[in-house]
Amino acid sequence: MDEKEYLLQALKIRRQIYHIKMRYDELETKLGYHPPKLDNSGASKSGNVSDTLSDTVIEMMSWGKKYDDQLFKLEKKLNEISEMIDCMENIRYAEILKWRYLTENRNDPTRLLSWIAVAYKMNLPNENAAWAMHGRAMREFKKVFLQSKIK
Repeated sequence: MDEKEYLLQALKIRRQIYHIKMRYDELETKLGYHPPKLDNSGASKSGNVSDTLSDTVIEMMSWGKKYDDQLFKLEKKLNEISEMIDCMENIRYAEILKWRYLTENRNDPTRLLSWIAVAYKMNLPNENAAWAMHGRAMREFKKVFLQSKIK
């Protein structure tokens, strides 16, 4: 794995976190109140509503433990990537890598922050300046990354 793939892990981790949270929200929605459907005689058409509810609660409880364990591991890996970026000497280079790889894109959490957004956040004149600084930052990060592999 090279330094770029290492940093792109952050995006993959954020995607996993996003999908885990979506699944959890889905289960929570299932627990919401849904009035039973009645036929003409007033009897419930949906069968035993409490069985469906209890199945969802059981699924959510068992899935919740896995959810918490997965989130803990993923957050730990994100912190590891962040700490490695913090080892860089040039603070601006570390900042651009954090904006690009570790900052969640509000419009779409499964994508990297755009170059224009990175340029804006760092007060750079345009996305080309951000892209050029990123190249220099990656060269410095490569040294930090290779140094960590030696240890």
